[in-house]
Amino acid sequence: MYQYSVSIPAAGNTDLEDISLTTDFVSPDSCSSPAYSDGDDGDYLDFNGVNVIMNWQDKGAGSMRSQPITLQANVYYPFTYWFYENGGGAWTRL
Repeated sequence: MYQYSVSIPAAGNTDLEDISLTTDFVSPDSCSSPAYSDGDDGDYLDFNGVNVIMNWQDKGAGSMRSQPITLQANVYYPFTYWFYENGGGAWTRL
């Protein structure tokens, strides 16, 4: 699980925060499972070169679930997760 929150605003401002995370995911077992994300405001997830979550909009909070993703054991899958905040508190969880 990846989790981010801002309780003390950068430079005194929680507006217009954005982050991106690019890394690899490895499952110890073969399985099929959806990806989940939630946060305040928008986010999207590209997994293994495919956009699986697109929730790029201002919102107070909310979650998204992708269609099931099939994973093979011990295979590295690249992913990029983007998040932005446009007013109020800033948090996200993947």
